[in-house]
Amino acid sequence: MKKILTSAILILLIAFANGQSANVASKKFYLISLRGGFDQAKKSNFTNYIKPQLQGFDAGVSIDEYWGWFGIGLDFDYLQNAKPTYNDADLITKLGVWNNPTTLTRSSSASKLSRFFGGIGPSFKYQMPNGKIMAELNLRVGITNTKGSAISEGTIGVPTWAPPFFTRDGDATGTNQSHGVFYHRGYTNELIGTGKIQARINYFVNNKIGINLGAYSMLYYGSDVKYNYLDMSPTNPAPYWGSPLPLDGVGLTSLSSFGATAGISYRINKSGSTTNTSTPKAKSSIVVQVKDELTGLPINNANITLVGNNGKTYMGTTDAKGQYEFKKLPTRTYTVSGLLNGIPTTEQSITLDKSNKNATVNLIHNDPRFTVQGRAINLSKNAPEGGVNVSLKNNAVGSVKMSESQNGTGDFSFQLDANSDYELVGKKASYISNIANISTKGLTRSQTLYVQLELGVQEVEIGKPIPLQNIYYDVDKSNIKEDASSDLKKIAQFMIDNPTQNIQISSHTDARGSDDYNLKLSQERAQAIVNYLVKKGIAKARLIPIGYGETKLVNSCGNGITCTDDQHQANRRTELVAISQ
Repeated sequence: MKKILTSAILILLIAFANGQSANVASKKFYLISLRGGFDQAKKSNFTNYIKPQLQGFDAGVSIDEYWGWFGIGLDFDYLQNAKPTYNDADLITKLGVWNNPTTLTRSSSASKLSRFFGGIGPSFKYQMPNGKIMAELNLRVGITNTKGSAISEGTIGVPTWAPPFFTRDGDATGTNQSHGVFYHRGYTNELIGTGKIQARINYFVNNKIGINLGAYSMLYYGSDVKYNYLDMSPTNPAPYWGSPLPLDGVGLTSLSSFGATAGISYRINKSGSTTNTSTPKAKSSIVVQVKDELTGLPINNANITLVGNNGKTYMGTTDAKGQYEFKKLPTRTYTVSGLLNGIPTTEQSITLDKSNKNATVNLIHNDPRFTVQGRAINLSKNAPEGGVNVSLKNNAVGSVKMSESQNGTGDFSFQLDANSDYELVGKKASYISNIANISTKGLTRSQTLYVQLELGVQEVEIGKPIPLQNIYYDVDKSNIKEDASSDLKKIAQFMIDNPTQNIQISSHTDARGSDDYNLKLSQERAQAIVNYLVKKGIAKARLIPIGYGETKLVNSCGNGITCTDDQHQANRRTELVAISQ
């Protein structure tokens, strides 16, 4: 963690040194940061008999006031860490004579380490040109109220046959049953001088509210505390079994900690200041116009990049007229470029000054491909449908491209190669999509840029019939004309895209002919569709064919009623009905 923190600090210092001239105007504001996270306290030069790391948490608040890249701030932190505990393996090894764990019996008391820090010091920041990302380096000096982290009166049991020739620190005489193992008094509300270094990254979701991630290290000056361990001393330097016990050990430990935090930031701008730009206010503008080189038509949805000679970048997207306007620009020199479908436009430089406050830049785009501009339409609502995954298949090579219709507009687009045929279909859960065929054969790129189309989709609801208009049979037969029946592919694709949905195929006839004949013919036609779908890999158990004959006419053209061909045609229909499993 310390190495990572040191590296981050060095990177930030380099960024501050190199980047402030382009960022000076992000100034005059207050920043309040609430944070919490993980803290790791450490006692340096400590004995191995106590586990060295004390894990805990940190909760704090920072208040900074910035003037440009420099500021001053206050930090307040409350930190708490776990109680110290023995390292049994090292303790048993040290005892040697009594290294059987069953003889190691202790009684001890320990307390958590609690600290409250308050500090003040300089703050440094580097802010990205868009104002959303800001890096900080905070240096603080202050006082920490420190309490706890004691571990005392640890005792160890020794065999009952051992003679009482030990003395324990502070005892006139010892016993053979209980002898001191370790003592560290910890802290009792001491006020300890503290230095803190902290690096933070802020990401602002708007002009005021942001989130922050940080790392810190805290050093405590004058935190030294004595400890003693294994304070059993032999009264006779050579006991009768010839193995003298360890002598008293005394040491001096000091405290430090480091950690990582996350939290929220709140930015308060001072009156008359801004956090978004680093230059004086201005009212200049640049209108960018993008056109197709071959046809001269305006290019929609081109991504425009405007880069000032100070390194600040602006972004925009052209509208249906192929234009985008950058407003309220500072007076300086800019480089303007565009990009669409991976192909860049021409590039141009423009200088805004007192004599040229409003400028127009014309960029040219040259893509030898055609552009299909499509829109997904909900056929039931006659409104744009967003969230439709549209696939475009090149029939010659079998390659597939994907796009998603935009919410609100239903728009999507693809690039088409010359002299090629394509099949386009949409996919959305519980929706059935028309299948559109597109061809660039016979089109001249110098005259045609855009191919316009609408892709119809319709929600499939349980029990609600959806008419299928494009399924054709031979006269008075159930043979399907597959080549002319585009709705057959439409049903198959729906079943593939919705693998848990079962459907009923309903076939209907007009009233001409006998009732029995029409009923039989409609059943055979419904079955023919099921047979087609089974050949396409759809499980037969998901399909139910039903022929209704002339029993469900949609108009009054029943037996003996004279009607036009169009009226009879309305009754000759096939319907898809979603059913529950």
